[in-house]
Amino acid sequence: MNKLIRAAVFASLSFSVSAQTVDMSTLNISGMGRIVAGDQTKQTLACKNDSVSVAGDGNTIILTGNCTQVIIAGSKNKVSMSVVGEIVLSGDGNTVTWHKALKGTKPRMLLTGKANTVSKK
Repeated sequence: MNKLIRAAVFASLSFSVSAQTVDMSTLNISGMGRIVAGDQTKQTLACKNDSVSVAGDGNTIILTGNCTQVIIAGSKNKVSMSVVGEIVLSGDGNTVTWHKALKGTKPRMLLTGKANTVSKK
């Protein structure tokens, strides 16, 4: 339930961000992990067994290290991650790649939207 509430809060954040012109920024919010918000930018972040959320359109994000959870909300984002435990994806036309699951053979996934691609690289 906590993850569901967190996803709902993040979804509302992404809608408020997309209604404005916002420069790409990374916030660290206690209990929610890091949040990357903006459009049309490239950024590389190192996960340290934490959560990362991406909100926006047309971003290229590279995540190194171990990410416990990656939440992506928006369209036409390209997100690549080294090691991930869970992928939560909403939006359209996103491309997500992962190299290794934190546990097991593949990460847990909650996928909604249209024309999204999630694959192991």
